[in-house]
Amino acid sequence: EAKRLTYYPKTDIARGWSADGKNILFVSYRNEEGTYRLYTMPVDGVFPSMLPLPEAHNGSLSPDGLRIAYTPYDYFSADWRFYRGGMLSQLQIARLSDGQVEKLTSGEYNDKNPMWVGDKIYFISDRTATFNLFCYDTKTRQTKQLTSFEKYGIRWASAAPDAICFWRDGRIHLFDLKTSQSRAIDIRVSADASQMKSRAVNAARWIESASLSSTGDRIIFSARGEALVFDHGKGESRNLTQSPGVADRYAVMSPDGRWVACFSDESGEYQLHIRPASGEGAVKKIPIESNPSFYREPTWSPDSKRLAFSDKRLAIWYADIERGQTRRIDQSPYSYQDRYYPAWSPDGRWLAYSKSHRNRMRTIYLYDAQANRSHQITDGAIHAEYPVFDRNGKYLYFTASGIAGASEFGWGVLSGIMARPLVTRTLHAIVLKDGEPSPFLSNGQPNPEAKTGEASPQVHIDFEGIERRIIAFPVAGRDYAELAAGKPGEVYALVTEWPKAPGLLSSRPAETLYRFELAKPRSPEKIVDEINGFVFSDDGGKLLYRKGQTWALVDSGVAPKAGEGRLDLKALEVSVDPRAEWKQIYREAWRIMRDYFYDPNHHGQNIAELERHYGEYLAGVTRRSDLNLLLNLALGHVSVSHMGAGGGDAPQPAGMSNSVGVLGAEYRIDQGRYQITRVHRSGHYTTSNSLLRAPLDQPGMNVKDGEYLLAVDGHEITADRSIYSYFEGKVGQAAKLTIGPKPALEGARTITVIAAPGEQGLMRENWAQRNRRRVEEMSGGKLGYIYVPAFGGAGLEDFLRGIYGYRDNKQGLIIDQRYNGGGTTSDSIIEMLKRDP
Repeated sequence: EAKRLTYYPKTDIARGWSADGKNILFVSYRNEEGTYRLYTMPVDGVFPSMLPLPEAHNGSLSPDGLRIAYTPYDYFSADWRFYRGGMLSQLQIARLSDGQVEKLTSGEYNDKNPMWVGDKIYFISDRTATFNLFCYDTKTRQTKQLTSFEKYGIRWASAAPDAICFWRDGRIHLFDLKTSQSRAIDIRVSADASQMKSRAVNAARWIESASLSSTGDRIIFSARGEALVFDHGKGESRNLTQSPGVADRYAVMSPDGRWVACFSDESGEYQLHIRPASGEGAVKKIPIESNPSFYREPTWSPDSKRLAFSDKRLAIWYADIERGQTRRIDQSPYSYQDRYYPAWSPDGRWLAYSKSHRNRMRTIYLYDAQANRSHQITDGAIHAEYPVFDRNGKYLYFTASGIAGASEFGWGVLSGIMARPLVTRTLHAIVLKDGEPSPFLSNGQPNPEAKTGEASPQVHIDFEGIERRIIAFPVAGRDYAELAAGKPGEVYALVTEWPKAPGLLSSRPAETLYRFELAKPRSPEKIVDEINGFVFSDDGGKLLYRKGQTWALVDSGVAPKAGEGRLDLKALEVSVDPRAEWKQIYREAWRIMRDYFYDPNHHGQNIAELERHYGEYLAGVTRRSDLNLLLNLALGHVSVSHMGAGGGDAPQPAGMSNSVGVLGAEYRIDQGRYQITRVHRSGHYTTSNSLLRAPLDQPGMNVKDGEYLLAVDGHEITADRSIYSYFEGKVGQAAKLTIGPKPALEGARTITVIAAPGEQGLMRENWAQRNRRRVEEMSGGKLGYIYVPAFGGAGLEDFLRGIYGYRDNKQGLIIDQRYNGGGTTSDSIIEMLKRDP
């Protein structure tokens, strides 16, 4: 029967055994944040002992138990082939009596998975560019290579007294230590295939996009690779595509209601599919280009004859549906072009879009579909975006900002991210026809001569002098995030609303939809707030929006009441064939690598060959997590950081979730009780990190090092079981803790504590404060110390608190970035430190 040995709320991973089989060696993240260490736990014990190593990720004890072969680090992605960064896995031998270390790795390569057998230490190394098995003789101090795999190396290994078992390229091999020969082991298992069963699932949680029919009587959802038509009146759903092994994305219905367009990879690459909305009849399949990629933003022209869209390669296109032809309209030179926001004129002749120039400024363009020509409208010096025609055909709306360029350029540097809440934009209208009256007078009042509610049958655009016909709405600038046409003479604006005190990267804005009427431009009406997306019907009469995980369909023009129009999506079902889905996911992963990776040579890797090789293992995949594993193994050959596959439709792990609380303290066992050896104190009182509020360091508690934990909620605490087991299920809950100066109830007191979900950050904060005091003491007050745990909001608070607190009273600073969790590129910090006094 299995026995649980550890209860600490961090992952504990077994690494091996002591030679006598009485102790288990394991690695845990249970100490200061960012640090792995090795521990031993007796098989019949309750409290582990930490080995005297400052950092350790893997190890193997010597036969006499006096030394250990170990690796202090291991790079954070085990699938990162040929890693040569700062966390190289270097092999060392440490003497456990005093921590004295002998370094075995001498080069810039990874030695890992140490296995101490007799006088030899076996390990795997990528010193030949591919992981192979090596042996270090502790007597002769010589290293010998034992295997010679050239491309698909060893992933993991484990030793027995006479053999080493290792995993390589999907097979388990056995290496005989006497003959130095290896062979693949034929293993046959009956896999758990429960995740492979075909089934019907509710598609609501997998919705990727949504659009409306022209009148809003039907909703078209793209979910889990299918196009679904949802009749909200009847609560019925119809799957138009029924293609579990194909991704059909961004489905949109034509304004005449006859067609549904989507991008489908049925052929192996994405094409434009035009499918009868009724579900009956042939599908028109339009190849977009000879070298297909990824496409998005499908936007029908009002006459249902053309479809505009954009692609991954920074281009905007349109398709002639009747002819089955496509045309590239324009292409941006800036890599963060992202969306074009294409918008057709009411008569279907003109297409407005927003294109980024090399200076990162977005610029409004108008494309003439009859003359096949684009016209630049704004000057390119001001950030202009979100173009949309008024349904009356007289005006083109857009937003403009002179300061957005300081922040909006994708994954950027710290200065840009910090400036993001400061961005404002102004709302503008272009009077398209020369001689057409402006909708506003010069004082911002509505112009009675402008017939804003009357639609023009044909859109007339005079380009000469058009920049002088750009007018501003008479309202203050706001952080407009998108525009949409309402009924003639009205426009809707999505506004990003930041908190009044946004803080350092710590707050998230809300998005609110407003309605502007040209007849009442100074009085925008709030329609709905805190939404996550919206779309209008083609006639402007219906509004579909998402709020959290809830969808609602309401009449446009008025603010809906709470709960009004909420959709019941229980009928939104798709049939799932996991095997077919996984094949599609696998294939698309390689297309993403092909088209999105910054190096077209993929770091010298033949990705077509890698796709073929690892594709042979698809037949053996029976779990969604196995597909992620396969993709990570395969894509790891490209050798780059921050890349991986995860997530997916996988069942929750069996068993109870880890809800063990901690108190922010360290312990030892004394006289059958747990004695506190160190109470970790709270961080600075101004910190925004709630995990730095130490559970045992609150006013009135007065808990001291050396005191004993005696009981929790009336249950006696003794050392015959893990200290952490007493706090299972107590995270965030008030608990009565009995503490005393002796290992008995005499003189004890009871306090109320809130057990925390973790304490690693608190430990790191206390470590940093000890370092600060040491630096100041050793330098006689001449030097300051600032620890930067990460380049996010909390880390920046720590930095700024430190640098301003030390300003003008220190001769130098020690900036400590060890164990930093990463974040944004910190140009602001660098600039601040370079300033002259």
